[in-house]
Amino acid sequence: MSQNRRVPVPNPSRSSLAPSFTPSVLFMPRQPRRQESGLTYHVFAKAVREERLYRDDFDRIEFLRLLGETVRAFGWICHAYCEMTTHYHALLTTTEPNIAAGMQALNSRHAEYFNRRHGVTGHLFRSRYGDVVVEGDGHFLSEYRYITRNPVAAGLCDEPDQWRWSSYRATLGLITKPTLPHERPNAAPVFKVLGKSTRSASPLRRWHALEGAA
Repeated sequence: MSQNRRVPVPNPSRSSLAPSFTPSVLFMPRQPRRQESGLTYHVFAKAVREERLYRDDFDRIEFLRLLGETVRAFGWICHAYCEMTTHYHALLTTTEPNIAAGMQALNSRHAEYFNRRHGVTGHLFRSRYGDVVVEGDGHFLSEYRYITRNPVAAGLCDEPDQWRWSSYRATLGLITKPTLPHERPNAAPVFKVLGKSTRSASPLRRWHALEGAA
């Protein structure tokens, strides 16, 4: 005579086959942006898969137009900018805690323009923008120098004032009639930190040359 036997059913939550993991590691939330009025940021964004962020001069000009509109709309102060090939850099001071909203607006508008003009779809930027909060005069000069010398470091030119798609030429006064309002960036902090009351290009050029050779 057979007896009914109860076959135990394994509990999946206790099964040795169930993967063990630490949710806090796999699903770590993004760190919130530091947003305060009066902060200065070095912001940057890069195209997906190392593709070109600008395919021609028209793309570059349109991005600068959008940058100028964003600076005005969000009340930012633009100290420097540089368009590279796959990415861009900008040195900005906010008057309100709105860096995230402004950067989202800038990048999304450029992506919409780029996709529409070139007949492509999908993401243009690799991820959300990156930023470095600038604290202190020395840090400000370091980030400014990095941005304006970026084309030299990339082998695109020999001197920073040779790169057309940077604010450095306007800072030196080489652009007498800027096409866009923001092509005259606020260079006052640069000269102030260098201890120069004048806006002459000479001290800034000498500083760049010395730092570049160091």
